[in-house]
Amino acid sequence: MAQIQPVKTWYQGETREANVFSLFGQGDNLLDFASFKYHLIELIVVSLDEQTSQTLVSGDITINGDDYAAWNTSIDANAWIYNWAANKLGLTIITL
Repeated sequence: MAQIQPVKTWYQGETREANVFSLFGQGDNLLDFASFKYHLIELIVVSLDEQTSQTLVSGDITINGDDYAAWNTSIDANAWIYNWAANKLGLTIITL
């Protein structure tokens, strides 16, 4: 998961702010294509010992072609794919 610059989104009839970006691999043909599921999450820290979260947005994103090749040869594949996906979705990562 990555902390992101808060993004306003519509959720169940009200405007909410997602502040966490989650990305999970769904499939990879290990050649030239991979798919991911992403979530934009509102994380609320209640106290040092308690927090609540709500997934506000979920979706799918795929990578292929030159982007897949760049990801496949990157030194830190996890950071690379998070930054790539955030860029494609118009998100700004604060910390991974």
